[in-house]
Parts: sequence; C-alpha cells; structure tokens
Amino acid sequence: MEKALQQGKSLKAIVTEARPEFEGHTMAKEPLKLNVPTTMIIDFAVSHFMKNIDRVLTGADPVSANGAVINKIGTSTIAAIAHHSKVNVFVASIR
Repeated sequence: MEKALQQGKSLKAIVTEARPEFEGHTMAKEPLKLNVPTTMIIDFAVSHFMKNIDRVLTGADPVSANGAVINKIGTSTIAAIAHHSKVNVFVASIR
C-alpha cells in the first residue's frame, strides 16, 4: 500500500468486519494510518460492494503444503464472489 501511494496511485479500502471476532476492525486501522479512505462493511455486504473492488486481499491462518489456504468460513464466500465478478484474490500469510 505504501509503495502504491508513493507512486501517486489513488487508493480506497473496503474492509469487512470479519465476524465473529471482528478482526476487520483492527485491520481497518492500517490503511487509515496511511490516510487511505477506508469503509467498514458487514461481511454479508461483500456481493453488493464487489462491483467497486478491483482486488481482494485476505489473510490466512495456516497454508497447507499444497498451497491450500485455510481461513474462516467467510473467506471462501468472499473468494467465490470475487471469482464470479472476475476480481483477483491475493492471500497474505506468514510462514
């Protein structure tokens, strides 16, 4: 995100709450630190907002040896909606 901003790109972030533990509230603080306009949405509003999204970034809990991503159940729904909308999904994980 910082590199894109340094290159003069205009960014906006849409962050889901990530229920039931609301990790999205913590995640939303990161783009705000960089003065990136950030919108918090409920998890089930993703399909409504996907038309305004050009890429999806999600975290992952473990990543299996074959590259399968393991995360909350809502992540697969978001990825399926993104796939249907032809939006690329990127996964960030620390090994």
